[in-house]
Amino acid sequence: MESLQHNQGEFRLKFDGSKGGHQVSADVLIRTLQGIQSAIWQLANASTNRAIVAPNRVRQAKSVKDAFVVQCTAIEPGSVILRFVVGTVAVVASSLFDEGPTPNQILSQYASFMLAVVQKNDAEMKRVVPDSFYRERLVRESLKYLPKQDEDWWVDLQTDQFTLDGKAGIRLDRKCRVIAQKLLEMDDEDSGRAASFIARVDSVNFKTEQVNVYYEPTNRKFSLKYQFDTEDSLVESRRRMVEIKALCKLDSDGHPTSVIEVRSIIPHDLSPLVIAVVIDDDRQFEIDPPLVLEPKSDEDSKGYLLVVEEPSLKLSVCATTRSNLESEVSSVLLFLWDNYANEQDDKMTSDAIGLKRAVLNRMKEVR
Repeated sequence: MESLQHNQGEFRLKFDGSKGGHQVSADVLIRTLQGIQSAIWQLANASTNRAIVAPNRVRQAKSVKDAFVVQCTAIEPGSVILRFVVGTVAVVASSLFDEGPTPNQILSQYASFMLAVVQKNDAEMKRVVPDSFYRERLVRESLKYLPKQDEDWWVDLQTDQFTLDGKAGIRLDRKCRVIAQKLLEMDDEDSGRAASFIARVDSVNFKTEQVNVYYEPTNRKFSLKYQFDTEDSLVESRRRMVEIKALCKLDSDGHPTSVIEVRSIIPHDLSPLVIAVVIDDDRQFEIDPPLVLEPKSDEDSKGYLLVVEEPSLKLSVCATTRSNLESEVSSVLLFLWDNYANEQDDKMTSDAIGLKRAVLNRMKEVR
């Protein structure tokens, strides 16, 4: 049997920034729209019967993608506020769904999930998206479009559900990005076996969805089964370095000896690492001017570690991947704030007082 779905979900995006919101780059628009579209498709896909059986091996059916496509409608003049609708009149095979969700329901689910992320409400995230596979996928997808640390813009996601009482909607900004990164790190810690490491892509078999990588620190080769939506980054990274996050067995030194399940494969990024916001539970700090750090591969560890330094803050940090490096830098900044910024001068050495001044000149707590 086939069923027609007419119920559209409508939302608006209002882009803004500290320097005014009268214009926004095409790159920001594209990243945001692609990210939201991907999230909508992921949630629609999660509702299919096949996805319930094997969520990580299901390709999205064309009929589902057509039914939940994001379309742009008329642009309101005088501001960067875009109006979109999710869904169209499309024929969807009812065998894909138990009781097919409507585009409006999927949009509402996505907005509720992102609100729970912004509010750091773990229980609500689990209620809105019970499947841990799709929760992780949605958080990971959000990192593709949320503002980076060096980007001073934000977007308010507005739906009929989240514009009540004069509220602007759900604010997606670089603070939200920090929260999303922390969620992924917490998920890895909870799994107990999750690890991140840098390796070189030797070959990719797209037919069998296998990628062969070489891990230099232990001179070990791995043949990994990847998820089909990783193929674009693998094409980009062929014969180059990638960061792999996976469930692993580790040796006594923390090196992977076998890979059980691949979580993600992304290109290895050595571009400047910018830290403009630090979040610690209910505390938030702004770094002004933002820290701009140059990641370098550590030669002594054969590329196993990345290192960054900032002499003015006596900061020297190493980590296995870029995301871990950013997390470690944030932890060090919090340590400097807690142990130097609020200490009395008469209890400190002259060097410590100098470091305290440097921290106070750079960091500001936002209440």
